[in-house]
Amino acid sequence: MIEQCGLKGKTVGGAMVSPKHAGFIVNTGDANMSKCFGFISLIQTTVKEQTGIMLNVKFAQLADSIGSDRIRLRIQILNRKDGKMEF
Repeated sequence: MIEQCGLKGKTVGGAMVSPKHAGFIVNTGDANMSKCFGFISLIQTTVKEQTGIMLNVKFAQLADSIGSDRIRLRIQILNRKDGKMEF
């Protein structure tokens, strides 16, 4: 759904919708959690306006083998109508 709304690869405030998997937000270098949350809200609003569906967000922290100072977040966006994963 995110991809259908033209958001795949979109970057705002250092946060980017992954060009490979639209269900992932990538930090391009300077995004903090506040910027990521704002970007997620923008994604939800855009999808709601274009499709009429409000997306839920589920966060899962992924371990990073590069170093303890880097954390990746996988953001699973759920379609509120049927609970199925939407990318």
